[in-house]
Amino acid sequence: MFRYLREYRMADLRDMLRNQRTPQERTTATLDGKTIVIAGSTSGVGLAAAREVARFGGRLVLLARDEDKGRAVQAELATEFGTEVSLYLADFARLAEVHRLAEELLGAVDRIDVLINSAGLH
Repeated sequence: MFRYLREYRMADLRDMLRNQRTPQERTTATLDGKTIVIAGSTSGVGLAAAREVARFGGRLVLLARDEDKGRAVQAELATEFGTEVSLYLADFARLAEVHRLAEELLGAVDRIDVLINSAGLH
């Protein structure tokens, strides 16, 4: 705590506290025509992001390690939100799989508009 206080001036701390009280705004914009790639999309932050992004449309590309979990999330999002959902499998702990996935995506996706990486975050 004291290390933190030494690094910031009191004015900075006041601004941070004031900002926490600012109401968050939500957009009504759509993601139609956009390609959104989410790594680690079967649980936690990645799954929450996938659900939130699916509400706004667009083409969703899920990257997952576990095929069963990936298929379940793919079906849920496609059914609940009616959005196009693709699933690609890779274990990011294995560099060869990361390279294979990159090549696969290069051949399948014309562009990536948004990339969300939450793979391996705990």
